[in-house]
Amino acid sequence: MAKFNFRLQTYLNLKAKIEDQKRNEFGKAVAALELEKTKLVNLQQERNDCIDEFRKKVESTIEPGGINRYNLYLDVLKKRIAEQKSRVARAEAFLRAKRAELVEAMKNRKILETLKEKDFETYLIEEKKNEQKIVDDLISYKYSK
Repeated sequence: MAKFNFRLQTYLNLKAKIEDQKRNEFGKAVAALELEKTKLVNLQQERNDCIDEFRKKVESTIEPGGINRYNLYLDVLKKRIAEQKSRVARAEAFLRAKRAELVEAMKNRKILETLKEKDFETYLIEEKKNEQKIVDDLISYKYSK
């Protein structure tokens, strides 16, 4: 019985490597998105803490310059939060693009694997026919003697 040899095996191996690369890129994009989201949550928490601290100071005594500093700092935090939200949005868009690339790579590899399976089934059918032909030849040879 001859060994099965898929004619596009090197191409299939290449597609599998490309898929692994896309999977790694997707994982890095997920990690980057999570990092950006964490930064956003931290900024929002910092802003909330600053507001709480400001309220406590207002309830007791605070000087006019302190109010101005808190307002300026809260404005800075508001701008940083807006910038961070845009970074999160960009990271989400990048993640969607990487997901689409990964799905496409998976489809390409799956198409080749399906072709390989069909070729293997055809190979098995041919091998079975060849074995049957050999058996028939042996039987006809025995009966001919």
